[in-house]
Amino acid sequence: MQGGSFYQYFESKEDLMAYIINKHFTDAEENIRKILIKNNGNIFGTFIELYGYMIEKSSKNDMELFKQIFEGLKAGQEAVFFMNNIKEPKCPADVFLQYEDIINKDILNIKTKDDLFDIIQILNTITFKSLALTFKEASLEDAKRAYIRQIRLLQEGLAK
Repeated sequence: MQGGSFYQYFESKEDLMAYIINKHFTDAEENIRKILIKNNGNIFGTFIELYGYMIEKSSKNDMELFKQIFEGLKAGQEAVFFMNNIKEPKCPADVFLQYEDIINKDILNIKTKDDLFDIIQILNTITFKSLALTFKEASLEDAKRAYIRQIRLLQEGLAK
């Protein structure tokens, strides 16, 4: 890209970031079936692997751009950024529900398809929020540990 032509393609750095994340999401979407099978239908393990996939696919330049953008946001605004800027081709829960027959529902405390939809939405929300925090954090490993801890809490249950 020549100097000055950036805004021919993107309105802002945030617009570029949304493009990059949407591209990663689309690439990850194509792998969800394989990742579900690899994780024996466990959606918790699948989301953890997808989180790693999104981080791995982000180049050092992408990460630096994301960090600059997210450092300017106040705590808690990361999710708002994603909701306003990320144009997912489909609702993430709908993407997963295409593979409902692969999802191991025996390990989930669900009664209906709506329950499954809600669990996937909750996992997706935590994943996108954690991605934003990962880009904001100095330590990638600390951010990843925090994400996995949150997923494990959900998996094991919050109530005694």
